[in-house]
Amino acid sequence: MAEDLDLKQIERKTYMAYHQDGLWDLLIGLAMMSVILDVILGESGIYIVVIAGAAGLVPMLKKVVTLPRLGYVKFSPKRQSREKLNIILLTVLLTMTALLGAVMMSAYSGDAGWQRWIRDLRLIPFGIVLTSVAAALGLLWGIWRCWIYALLSLAVFVIGHIFEWRMTIHFAILGSVLFLVGLVMLITFINKYPKKAPEAGNDI
Repeated sequence: MAEDLDLKQIERKTYMAYHQDGLWDLLIGLAMMSVILDVILGESGIYIVVIAGAAGLVPMLKKVVTLPRLGYVKFSPKRQSREKLNIILLTVLLTMTALLGAVMMSAYSGDAGWQRWIRDLRLIPFGIVLTSVAAALGLLWGIWRCWIYALLSLAVFVIGHIFEWRMTIHFAILGSVLFLVGLVMLITFINKYPKKAPEAGNDI
């Protein structure tokens, strides 16, 4: 019984280390800043491509950067199943966020009732979605910094609504914070966990 408890503690510690590489923070921050580029290019939809690319790139980078430094640990089937479900849920949430962004962009190109209504709300709906996504990540993965991101997102969009900030300012702030945090975490992770030689794999 004590051995099972120890194994669960080791698994959780390794699992949390797996999410300390900052890759998601880095690339989601980059995706947010791509919204600014999208506005500059005249609503080209490039941010959707960047978000989709980030979602596909992170698992690849995990194999190159993260796994070699954690010793190719193989998590328990239960943990693996939960991780796959979390990835699916994250993909769905990011897709919904991208689609909402497309809908909100289209609201500025017409004068229908629903378009005027969205323009009156400005970016509050998008802020609520981003806050919900960050909170969901904190709940799914148990990562405390996601709750900080959720509070930051809510604060930025509420303050931005009050002072009527441009959309680019919201994403510049959030994107920069996530990118910088991710970059610092990645550098710290690489220094803390030297690359190990490939092993046959350990089950936890």
